[in-house]
Order: sequence, then C-alpha cells, then structure tokens
Amino acid sequence: MKNIFKRITATLVIILVLSCSNDDDIINSNTPPPTLTKEQLSGTWVISYFENQIDKTSDYEEFRFLFNAIDDVEAEVEDLNIDGEYDLFSDEINGQTYTIVDISFREDSSSTIVNNLLTDLIEEWIVTAIKDNGTTIEFEERVSNNPPEILHLTKL
Repeated sequence: MKNIFKRITATLVIILVLSCSNDDDIINSNTPPPTLTKEQLSGTWVISYFENQIDKTSDYEEFRFLFNAIDDVEAEVEDLNIDGEYDLFSDEINGQTYTIVDISFREDSSSTIVNNLLTDLIEEWIVTAIKDNGTTIEFEERVSNNPPEILHLTKL
C-alpha cells in the first residue's frame, strides 16, 4: 500500500512539473498589451536601459534618437547624425495583439564603434509597457536565440 501511494505521489509530481510552462516571456494574460502610435513615439528619446545578456545602458549614454511620424529615425551621438527608419505595426503573439517597432539604421563609415552599437538596436521590438504618462517605453526583442534583449526608451 505504501508503494502504491509513493508511486501515485511521484506520478502526480511528474505531471505537475511537466505541465508547468517555461513561458516567462512578455505575455501576461491578465494585462492587455499596450498600444503605441507614431504620434506617441515622435520626439527625442534616450536609452534608459538596454540589456543584451548584460547591462549595456552606459554604452548608449551619449545617444539621442529622434523619431518622427513619417517613419524616420535619426541617431545623434558625438558629431554624427545617422539616418534610419522604423516601421510600427501590430502582430499577434500567443493570441494577443502587440505593437511592434522595427528599427533600422544605415551604416556610417566614419565610426565603427557607433555602427556596432546601432547594429544591436536593429531589431523588431515588441512594446511591452508604456509608463510614466507615455514618457517611458519598454521593449523586448521579438526574435532571439538567447534571452531576449530588453530596451527602455525615455522621452526628453
């Protein structure tokens, strides 16, 4: 009788462990995803947090990003202005509709360091939160083989 009880208990534990989800992604089914518009994104922003497996925020402290409502973005750092573009669209992820911001920059031959830093930002970013009356936007990298990159922009 004790062996049967132990087997049943072990089976239940295994079922519980296997049924647990490792879904610690952006999805929180209790809260609907935020919606971001081009008007909200328009303006000058700084990176207030950037994690790519490690905190890289300080690498971007001199950068300013100017978004306008016609899909243009400009990165300003040192004496450089690097043009780019963005696309803002919605897409369904795990049954919920999220706002995606797809950012790209052209390569600037005058600074390899700046190009490498901007390359880290060329992504499709999922809007995960809009905070502080719209002055802070939090993003998570849409596609990643590693833990996803995390990006927070704060409006100036």
